[in-house]
Amino acid sequence: KNKLSIIFDSFQQVDCSSTRKYGGSGLGLAICKQLSKLMNGDVWAQSETGQGSTFHFTAWLDESTGKTLNEHTSLAGKRVLIVCENKANRAFLSRTIESCGMHFTTIDKADKVLPALIRDDNNGNSFDFCLMDIRLLDVNVSKIVEVIQTAKIRGIHLLLFGPFKKRIILGQNTSGMVSFIEAPVRRKKLVQTMEEVIKVPESRDGKNILMNENWEYQPKLSHKENFPLKILLAEDNIVNQNLVKILLNKAGHHVELANNGSEAIEKLSMTNSDFDLIFMDVQMPVMDGLEATKIIKCKGYGHIPIIAMTASAMEEDRVKCLKAGMDGCLTKPIRMEVVKEVIEKWALRKKLISI
Repeated sequence: KNKLSIIFDSFQQVDCSSTRKYGGSGLGLAICKQLSKLMNGDVWAQSETGQGSTFHFTAWLDESTGKTLNEHTSLAGKRVLIVCENKANRAFLSRTIESCGMHFTTIDKADKVLPALIRDDNNGNSFDFCLMDIRLLDVNVSKIVEVIQTAKIRGIHLLLFGPFKKRIILGQNTSGMVSFIEAPVRRKKLVQTMEEVIKVPESRDGKNILMNENWEYQPKLSHKENFPLKILLAEDNIVNQNLVKILLNKAGHHVELANNGSEAIEKLSMTNSDFDLIFMDVQMPVMDGLEATKIIKCKGYGHIPIIAMTASAMEEDRVKCLKAGMDGCLTKPIRMEVVKEVIEKWALRKKLISI
């Protein structure tokens, strides 16, 4: 009970040591407190030892007027065909499109694209954008553009998203435009791209889209039929361990687990540095990630990339990780798309030459 008054303060916990038994950074409750205060309310907790805790919050809210402010008026009324296999991604893209005043239709397979475009074009209610996950495509982009043009579907903007190094607008001045958006798709980036492409005048001559051959698509290098990796995951949270391990195993990689920094060093010594990549949680019991990284580097394992995983999103925390010798930093909650990018950037650099 004597701790109830401090648990809503930043980085305050019952056990505040970096080697404490239980995880967490002590920020969640502090954020809840600030949010409630901003709404002229408060947050507090009641707790009985052995029985559990009850958290309460209050907030003053304005009554909704039923109106929404749409800052992207140039997109209002546009129609978008969303082509994505992942249900969660489709839901996110749908919400983003709807929030800008646009209308959307979703499909989950690439072979359904052309029938959907033709049907709506024949009905005089054609799509303005086709937002498609390029990982669904079995043919190259030029072939998709050719198929769309052969069907005489005019004025369609093809937006392809996937693991690209950067977003590049590829073609314009004909029946539409092709743009690439790096995954994972962010709302700001998607809306910005849409606003950019509709500003470009369109020609209605039905000629081929001008393709710039300097675009680059990053294939799914983390798939098991390409370069399976041996990865050391140092993480004390069981849920995070299971989640990351399952996802990496499904991608074809072998994962060794360590519950703290000390175990990570032990695993490294036992395998004689036979790891391609190390994901290192910063806050762990017994020995934290920063101390473990320093020891690993001093032992001569500097050739193995070490990527920090931390719930602290402050710039000073990232700098602290880099100063300890880490090669990169991921902010929790961990997204698998970002993990794959890290794998491709660090662990597969030398192997890319043989592709």
